[in-house]
Amino acid sequence: MIPTRPCIMTIDLDAITNNIKLYESVTNKTVFGVVKANAYGHGDIMIARHLESLGIRVLCVSSLDEALHLYKHGITADILIFGPTDPQAIALYHKPQFIYTLTSMEYFKRLSDDMQQVRFHIEVNTGMNRLGFKEVEEIKEVLDTTPHIIEGIYTHFSSADEVSDFTDTQAKRFESILNTLDYPFKWIHAGNSHGSISYQNPSVNAQRIGIGMYGYVEPNMFEAFSLKLKLAMKLETMIVHIDSLRKGEPVGYNRTFHADQDMLFGTLPIGYADGLNPLNQRLPFKVGKRNMPILGKICMDQTMIQVNSSDSVGDWVEIVGPNRSLYEIAQHTDTIPYVVMAQLNDRITRKYVSHGEVIATINIQNN
Repeated sequence: MIPTRPCIMTIDLDAITNNIKLYESVTNKTVFGVVKANAYGHGDIMIARHLESLGIRVLCVSSLDEALHLYKHGITADILIFGPTDPQAIALYHKPQFIYTLTSMEYFKRLSDDMQQVRFHIEVNTGMNRLGFKEVEEIKEVLDTTPHIIEGIYTHFSSADEVSDFTDTQAKRFESILNTLDYPFKWIHAGNSHGSISYQNPSVNAQRIGIGMYGYVEPNMFEAFSLKLKLAMKLETMIVHIDSLRKGEPVGYNRTFHADQDMLFGTLPIGYADGLNPLNQRLPFKVGKRNMPILGKICMDQTMIQVNSSDSVGDWVEIVGPNRSLYEIAQHTDTIPYVVMAQLNDRITRKYVSHGEVIATINIQNN
């Protein structure tokens, strides 16, 4: 397939396989693959299919619409939906592979008794203070009175990617609740990509792996582990135009850059409409190890960079990859790697590679 625009994200499926096996070997727990937010920008359908081929039993999404999107594309694995799902929507759109989250007593009381074959996981609020039950007595009441299938229980750590005693505090709260309940849950999960490394509890038998599956954990906290992960994503675009600037000439909207000498500039077909944060102008793009400074403001559809006489139209420029890491990008754009990944949208063509071969090229707007 010839891309309609030379802006390509290459996803290495073998890297994802490597990362899952690494988590399994280090933790000895079942991996739930998190594919919410379009699989953190990697493309949820292709990633879900790959995870199914690896035998991943549970996929995780943020909402019913994300679950339905997977279902409509033939995904058959169980799908755990985080957050509360409107009971009326469950009645209309439920599929046997869908698992929902009980987030509060108020939500539980709104569920119909007719949903006897519907599966749920209970979320426990141990300190994130976003969703979940706080009181163990309420969870007991649910377990004693529910006509539904309560398959699992979980909590979410707020600060597992930083040095903090609060993760230990949350873990102890969760363990106390599990001991009090003494209930035979099929699935007990607490760790995310970072928490799974630092938190080990024999009662917990599953782990929700999102950003770590795609090859990233906080390097300053988990340096040895992060070096074994393989980044699955590489984003590149092509120089499509080269022209000259005379000293003093401006570039881009509002003329925020003026050439301090005669120079060459190149134009790239990528901009903030693709999910490229305008603050990326603080960090040069790369051709190999060579910096390609961004000139002026990033536009909606284009970005201008400084080039030299060795550069040509048709040369590829690295936006995300081994020489311009997620960690660096996040630091320079005042955000976190999750945001960098999740903002990259469907205007970008995605190319999936396995064992050195391209197995699919997808642009959602042309497929």
